[in-house]
Amino acid sequence: MKNKDILEKLENYMSLNRSNDQKHINEIVKGSAVITKKDFTYGSTPYNTAKGLIDEINKTPQRFVVFGASTGWMCFYWNEMFPNIETIGIDLHPGRIEFGNKLIKEHGLKNIKLKVANAFDFKLENTDLLWQSNLCFENLMAEKLTNSIIDDYPDIAIISYKPIFYARKYVKKHYFPVSWMEKQPFFTYEKS
Repeated sequence: MKNKDILEKLENYMSLNRSNDQKHINEIVKGSAVITKKDFTYGSTPYNTAKGLIDEINKTPQRFVVFGASTGWMCFYWNEMFPNIETIGIDLHPGRIEFGNKLIKEHGLKNIKLKVANAFDFKLENTDLLWQSNLCFENLMAEKLTNSIIDDYPDIAIISYKPIFYARKYVKKHYFPVSWMEKQPFFTYEKS
């Protein structure tokens, strides 16, 4: 990533915000019957991994959405690669979204939005490419969400950390490095 200030702040988020981050997690878990503390982690997917996966997608997206955006890593990467194409990141964690929005404002970035929202309620109209940061999602829930997206938006392209079993003939498996392992499996769905 060329913008070293944004990258450094994203990398230092957890060390500077650990207690506040945990407070938000506790509030979310307390108000939910299905979300647990294990649904929240903080790791990073390097810029070159994101770029490599995006390069695997054949279509040229006009709108990029990230489910599980956290502080906005993928949205900031996308905005640097494609500043004229809209990106929207959603997450349940208000502290992480607030942190990312401060960076957007501080750097005067355009075509990038981060908001607190639930992936199951978010409308994907006009979305060409969806990045699912769904590694912490419970397997059945992640599969149900992905299947419903493919049913409702069959022409969308998807990048996922979790396997995509639905519409398998359109799914490819890739391996790229992330902060927690050298060869993280990723899955792309695209009807070509």
